[in-house]
Amino acid sequence: MGEGRRTQVMLLDERRLDIVVQPKLTVEELLNIVASHCHLRDPDKHYFGLTFLDDRQQYHWLYRQRCVLDHDFPKKMYLSGVSIILYHMIKFYVHSVSQLAYSPTVELYFLQVQQHISRGYFQVDSKSMFRLSGYAMQAYFGDYVNESVAKNRMKRLPLFPASLLKEYPSLAHCEDKLTEIYKSLFGMSRGAAILNYMSLVEKMENYGMHFYEVKEKSGASVLLGLCSKGLYQFDVNDPAVTRQVRTFSVITGNNWRTYITGIESFRSKFMIQNGM
Repeated sequence: MGEGRRTQVMLLDERRLDIVVQPKLTVEELLNIVASHCHLRDPDKHYFGLTFLDDRQQYHWLYRQRCVLDHDFPKKMYLSGVSIILYHMIKFYVHSVSQLAYSPTVELYFLQVQQHISRGYFQVDSKSMFRLSGYAMQAYFGDYVNESVAKNRMKRLPLFPASLLKEYPSLAHCEDKLTEIYKSLFGMSRGAAILNYMSLVEKMENYGMHFYEVKEKSGASVLLGLCSKGLYQFDVNDPAVTRQVRTFSVITGNNWRTYITGIESFRSKFMIQNGM
């Protein structure tokens, strides 16, 4: 029997779960272990998966029925003393968090979406971005105290994507606008702030997307966004710029799971035709 491998699972709330993965441990079993640490229960826990980053900083999902150590991890993870790094993330998005059974799941959705927005993966107009940032501040830190405390809190939380900062003369200007919105949310509970945040995000085109960098037939790199609505093509240097859209005319939950698994399995060979 082979030896176990030291593994770190990165959770959405920034905690790290250290575990020695034995050769026969399946992904499904590891997901159940992680779910217990995140207070996830059926049916909500099935929306989540485990993924790792390759050398190009692209995510690869682990297959639930396969043993964890049977996956092809980046070479650097096979070096002596190096741990396998996995990420616990949402794999299948619901259309609305009102469909989720438990409040801890809603919080995890909020954490992942907020991270994606701060990295510029969503097409968000500046007015909505400031509103979302205000809800995020209220959810993370609670009520406004004074301007100095508010500015210090902003520095602790990634809020503004690079695209927003290009629209305004300075970061200080953005912070001033956000301070006014944050102040107006005084008294709002954490739960209400999260629900308001998600309600606004769920209306956005990019909500629920997984992104994959692939090659066009010409050899140029493009970014694919895949979700239950369809297949979106973005500028690889700016995920907020949509180049083409192909919607799915008929789709079911099972078809969606099969489609994303197919893209994941054959991504390295996937070629987009110029006509898409």
